[in-house]
Amino acid sequence: MKDPKMIHVLITEDNEDLSLIYSTRLAAEGYSVVTAADGKDAFDRIREQKPDIILLDIIMPRMDGLEFLRKAKKDPDLEHVPIIVMTNLGQDEDRAQCEKLGARKFLVKTELNVDQLGAVIQETLA
Repeated sequence: MKDPKMIHVLITEDNEDLSLIYSTRLAAEGYSVVTAADGKDAFDRIREQKPDIILLDIIMPRMDGLEFLRKAKKDPDLEHVPIIVMTNLGQDEDRAQCEKLGARKFLVKTELNVDQLGAVIQETLA
């Protein structure tokens, strides 16, 4: 298990309440957390500090998660950074499209227990 204090997490989520819940929980576990409200904002944050892992919503303004995945896949600074999609879209087609674009995991928010988020990050980085 990696030391959470050494892991930089970028949460890309336009719902302020969810972003706060995720970031507060992960910070309490010791993770270094940065948030972004959409894909464009996420790319700005990435330039400031490269994350070790990205938590990505799909439905967001300005740049949605699918466009972010397409751009990240072509970006040499991001091609090896694991991305966990966390969305309310739960259809098999959504999952397949995200995985095709490089997402390591696909989680449906309504099925996610926020207390397990740190474990999901650790498992993804293992």
